[in-house]
Amino acid sequence: MRKRIISSIIAAPVLIYVVIKGGLVLALAWYITIAISLFELNRMVLGKFDVRVYFPSILFLTALFLNNIYSYGYAEVIVSFYILIMFIVNIIVVRYYSLSKISLATIGSLYIVHLANYLINLAQVNFSVLIVSFVVAWSYDAFAFFSGVKWGRIRPWPELSPKKSVEGVIGGAIGCLFITLIFAAFNNWDLGIVAVYTIIGIVLAQSGDLIESSIKRFCDVKDSGNILPGHGGILDRFDSVLPVLPLTYIVFIVLKLQ
Repeated sequence: MRKRIISSIIAAPVLIYVVIKGGLVLALAWYITIAISLFELNRMVLGKFDVRVYFPSILFLTALFLNNIYSYGYAEVIVSFYILIMFIVNIIVVRYYSLSKISLATIGSLYIVHLANYLINLAQVNFSVLIVSFVVAWSYDAFAFFSGVKWGRIRPWPELSPKKSVEGVIGGAIGCLFITLIFAAFNNWDLGIVAVYTIIGIVLAQSGDLIESSIKRFCDVKDSGNILPGHGGILDRFDSVLPVLPLTYIVFIVLKLQ
């Protein structure tokens, strides 16, 4: 736990600086974050790093990011070409990896890159809309972790995440709702709408965590990486954030409900 707290203290100022600077600094930092996540996924699923599978995912990430930043409108074409390229890659590496592993690497990359792209849209609104997904996901993670350590007894997902507990989920939900409503009050947002948004966000954040846990169990690994002491890999830290981003986009940009 000490490593977890220390790494969080060290990472917090960096994250705050990147978010405040915004613009190119934020876009580049987010690009690097997702590129590392794809590296972790590649190594985790295949059992080792393979550039033949990783390189197309980086091209996909780069193309989709540029398409979003400059509003080219070619997202569907980019996704289609990535899927086509990965089928071709499968022909090349079929003697080394099973189709299930290549499929998981492809679907996992689509999942990570597509959801991550929503951050670019959120960054164009304002600071609060940009970070509210992180407030929901990480406050839920933190309260769920400490509640689970303190009171955790009932384990509903032993096959996926043995340490997750019902008590942790309840504690995480209460703490997250409290923090997010305070954040909303400072921004003069509608508290009723934000409460509903937060509850849905909690479900998505927990789902994102369990989705990554299922991949880790399939690959028989404990963490996606070890770049963050006490947390694991980059993907371990952002797995709960990614599914919340499209919800935030829908609520604050499409429906403009705040």
